[in-house]
Amino acid sequence: MTRHDKAQSLLEQLLRCIVAGDWAPGDELPTVRQLERRLAASRVTLVEALRRAADADVILPRARRPAVLTPDAAERARSLLRAMRSDDVHRRVALLVPQSVLPLRYHHRDLFEAHLPARAAERHIDIRIVPWPIAGQQEFVERLIRDDFGAALAMGVKAEHLLTLHLLRQHRFPVLVFNRQVPDLPFPSIAFDEYAAAQRIAHTLADLGHRNLCLVYPAYDERLGFGESRVNGWIDFLHGQGLLDHCAVPVYYVATKQESDLFAPLLRLRNRPTAIVFGYVGLWKEFVARHPAAPFRVPQDVSLAVFNYHGHTDEPAWCPPVAAVMDNVEQTAERMADMLDRMLGGQLAPGDVVVQLQMMAGPSIGPAPQ
Repeated sequence: MTRHDKAQSLLEQLLRCIVAGDWAPGDELPTVRQLERRLAASRVTLVEALRRAADADVILPRARRPAVLTPDAAERARSLLRAMRSDDVHRRVALLVPQSVLPLRYHHRDLFEAHLPARAAERHIDIRIVPWPIAGQQEFVERLIRDDFGAALAMGVKAEHLLTLHLLRQHRFPVLVFNRQVPDLPFPSIAFDEYAAAQRIAHTLADLGHRNLCLVYPAYDERLGFGESRVNGWIDFLHGQGLLDHCAVPVYYVATKQESDLFAPLLRLRNRPTAIVFGYVGLWKEFVARHPAAPFRVPQDVSLAVFNYHGHTDEPAWCPPVAAVMDNVEQTAERMADMLDRMLGGQLAPGDVVVQLQMMAGPSIGPAPQ
């Protein structure tokens, strides 16, 4: 990257800081030395970026003293960012995908490799999948900014990735977080209303007479709220309907990718649940792979449903088409693309978006056995 390009990238960081309210109109900027450390920039590049900010009447330079922000600095900074984002180079979005989940599968493949790129392209946004490492996150962030990405969409965030998000926040780099709660980082997010969806499927099963219900779910990291809303919605419904005492195992947590069949203890229960909901499509796939023969009759003995199942593979011969709780992929992609478009246009905090999940009934659920 040339010095000219580096100065432009640094100018964008300064403008994002101003738009975010790091400094108010009339405030002094930090000293050049302090800005060098904060923005990890060389003095020559920083001086050039400050000169451009002064030429745009965002800051007012002063001899031997730090520059001050002009009265309309925030609005001017927002307009400049919007103009910068109008060219195709700066309308590239890095889709940050943890290396452990590549290649994308199931629902994520439909959403992020098909529908989102198409909806984004309509807005002249180029989505690029970028493998998200755990090691070397500081270098990763520097490379991300240096490669002229205008924003990032973070999916599958784990606790191990929080350093990346903290560093991007320091640079005021636009980030949209998908379906996670990230503590102490006020990034805008787009998330599913999993609490309401869990209550909806539990209500459907209870209306069919089921009293012994079970949600199968992977162990999750509570620090990021992964799965918390889904489980809370499920438990709150069972508690509110007085069903908890009837459930042998209200929630059955499973460690994924284990050699042992961790579903076996659930199936051996004398008081086995009459309705089982797989809260994650990967668990359903694993269950099917481990049980090629019928473990029970569906739905005569046990009713089955799955979250976020879009029918990527056929159900086993012993199971009719499975009921699913899922999002409208096209609608989700449309809302993502709209949020990214606004962020690239200088609206760094467009607010959070909640996407409703819908219940797709199927013959895998039926009345509770008598």
